[in-house]
Amino acid sequence: QSYHHPSDSMKKKNVVIFVVESLSREFVGALNDERKDYQFFTPFLDSLIPHSLTFKYAFANGKRSIEALPSVTASIPSLTEAYVLTPYSSDDINSLASVLKKHRYGSSFFHGAHEGSMGFSAFMKMAGVDRSYSKKDYNNDNDYDGTWGIYDEEFLQYWAKNIDTFKQPFYTELFTVSSHHPYKLPDRYKDTFKAGPQDNDKAVQYTDMSIRKFFETASKMPWYKNTVFVITADHAAT
Repeated sequence: QSYHHPSDSMKKKNVVIFVVESLSREFVGALNDERKDYQFFTPFLDSLIPHSLTFKYAFANGKRSIEALPSVTASIPSLTEAYVLTPYSSDDINSLASVLKKHRYGSSFFHGAHEGSMGFSAFMKMAGVDRSYSKKDYNNDNDYDGTWGIYDEEFLQYWAKNIDTFKQPFYTELFTVSSHHPYKLPDRYKDTFKAGPQDNDKAVQYTDMSIRKFFETASKMPWYKNTVFVITADHAAT
């Protein structure tokens, strides 16, 4: 009897992860289909959910973006304090990047904010990610919101175009910015999105549109059909 290790025949699909700023369950219509008169703000995500593995019930124990990446990338939740602020943050850890690297995956992280914002790139380097891309790499302040980072629409297109240059298999992760306070959108969208009870309802719609446009671009690229896409939140809207 022979023993066959699962990784010997592993089909090496690419892994693409969206960490969406402040994407509360309350915004997503397909996760609240019993609320007939409620207003929802993610039409594109709603269109994906019937064709996806979806976890309708989710519980967040973090309230800040700084707590999200260790949880999403390395399965290290926040336990009263953000992991990166604890004495354990210099320990050796496993992560998606380090595990997939054993299977010859390249890895990258994209965040349209200033280089080093919230220590994201430092954590991702510690987690074994090969390279991080920021506002500095984007290098075009015409698409800068003036406060937080590059608008999601443009930065997600930049992400797609960079992905198209990566050798397969790869793992790449992006953290959106536009649904973060102060929720500033490009002037051309001033009257495009509907207002709602939350301050960031328009920004969530804009980010949902930006994700749709990413998929429209990516779907024409050769790596697309060999890729697993994961969409999650960093925390709920507060």
